[in-house]
This record gives sequence, C-alpha cells and structure tokens, in this order.
Amino acid sequence: MAADLFPDKLVHLDLKGAPPRLPYLLDFMSFAKAAGATGFLVEWEDAFPWADRELRAPTACSEDEVNKIIGRAAELDMEIVPLVQTFGHLEFVLKHKRFRNLREKAEFLMDICPLHADALPLVLGLIDDLLRLHPAIRRIHLGGDEVWSLGSCERCGPFEQKNGKAALYLHHAAPIIEAVKGRGLVPMLWDDMMRSWPIPELNRLSGVQLVVWRYGCLLYTSPSPRDRTRSRMPSSA
Repeated sequence: MAADLFPDKLVHLDLKGAPPRLPYLLDFMSFAKAAGATGFLVEWEDAFPWADRELRAPTACSEDEVNKIIGRAAELDMEIVPLVQTFGHLEFVLKHKRFRNLREKAEFLMDICPLHADALPLVLGLIDDLLRLHPAIRRIHLGGDEVWSLGSCERCGPFEQKNGKAALYLHHAAPIIEAVKGRGLVPMLWDDMMRSWPIPELNRLSGVQLVVWRYGCLLYTSPSPRDRTRSRMPSSA
C-alpha cells in the first residue's frame, strides 16, 4: 500500500550547522538505497559552497564534495532534489549584517520581507548559484514553510489587510515559481502555509508539487489542528 501511495521516497538531508563528514554521508546514501529510498531532498543552507563566501559555514562542503554527493546518487540511480530556502528559514542569509534590512521583522532572523525591492533578486541569485552545481536535476524545492512573521512589517501589513495573506505570500513566491519553471524545472513547496487558502489562490500554484510538512508520523491522515498551530512564532534573536 505504501509503495503505491508514495512512489517517490526521498530522504530529507538537512545539512545546515553540522553536516556529516563526506565518507559517512556517502555510506548513508547506499544504506538509504538498500532501504528503499528513491532519492534525497538535500537542504543545503550554509553547507553549500555559495559564491558569496560569507554565506558558507566553516563546515560547508567544497564544490568537489558536492560533486561527489551528486555522483554517488547517480551511481545509485537516485534522484537529488536540492532545497533552497526562499521565504522563511533564511537565517543563513539574514543573520548577516548586510542583509538585516531584508528581514520581515528586525528581531527575527528567519523570514524575508516579500515586499522589499531586494528580496526577489536575492532569492533568484541563490537559486542560480545553487543550480550551477546541480545541472541535471528535474525538481527543486523552494522551502516556503513556517513564514510566521508574514504580514507584520510596515510594508506588508497594509498589503495583507487589503489583499489577504495568500496574496502577500504569492507576491513573493509566484515570480520565483515562474523563474524555476522557465528553467525547465518542477518547483516544490512545503504545504503548511497554504492549508487555509481560498481556491483561487491555490489555483495559482498550478504545476507546483506541494509537500506535506508534518510534525509526526501519521502520513495517512489529514494534518491535525495541532500541526496547524504548533510553533506559531519563533523565539527572537
């Protein structure tokens, strides 16, 4: 039954902060293949060798190491889906002083202001940089979960009151989605911010693969109220 419902079984590799050493990771990829996985959702964040070196953690992979990870996946006939944060969870960018003005709220490191003129160019630049080391992918995950401060800054508050939170989210996300489609790639997003959206706004996500973001293991049931209300706001930094 599970095989029929979930033909894609991607293992989420969250590499930010303290990624495993390369030999361990390569061995794990073989283990995941033997266990039935079909690919890997690789959330790089500060573990990627960004062209902007300030965004790299001291433990970031080198370009050669990224190529070895991608090469091992190819040897195993497994898909690599890179995940680049484009809305929330942009701590690895917004924590730096020169990007602080792009935050939705000054005290939160996570969320970018969707109405800031520099937000979209920054995100599109991250995507371009990521794709230079992922030339053969067919899908890219754009994150998009837990944008808890959305609509709270002086720019976004009036926009949300007039147009709604879904419209504000799409103001930022829609051009990113179209840019990815223009590269011949299938965009993916976590679903948690869209669960209460009206149908017209959901229709604007045509061609996007929504991935259920759950706190728990009950994959066969609909998201519970607890899932929708957990972690409403991150702690300040």
